[in-house]
Amino acid sequence: MIETQFIQETPGSITGSVRLFPRAWILLQPWLPLFVLAGMLLVAFLATPGKTSWLPGCQFNLLTGLYCPGCGSTRAFHALTHGNLSAALRMNALAVAAIPFIVLGVCAQVWHARRGTPYRSPLYSPALAWTITTLIIAYAVLRNLPWWPFNLLAPH
Repeated sequence: MIETQFIQETPGSITGSVRLFPRAWILLQPWLPLFVLAGMLLVAFLATPGKTSWLPGCQFNLLTGLYCPGCGSTRAFHALTHGNLSAALRMNALAVAAIPFIVLGVCAQVWHARRGTPYRSPLYSPALAWTITTLIIAYAVLRNLPWWPFNLLAPH
């Protein structure tokens, strides 16, 4: 027998829906970030940037002609999923360098969620948040300079 749990809708409530299989949801919820990450890797592997109509190009580059910090990251992830590290670094070195930290953060969230302990991200530190923001802005500026070695940061 399937047991259902009805959630009473109250004014201003977000849910107001019926949850089927609440026990399964409780068990599955901590693993969702890893499933999302795996799905993103699958899309990066299967979709060929530039040849897929549903995968848009960079709108910032289209409007300004400049490279944003994320330009080339889709092509970099595609190259990485096919095992081509050098091509990925040529497309977007900052995105490739950020991958281990993103994976580590997702795994830490899953680990804390499975244990039921609170997770406090290191990004909650204002100093680290400002450092990362400064790094991203500097990367965006430097990759648009036309001189060597800065022109190597542009996606090519």
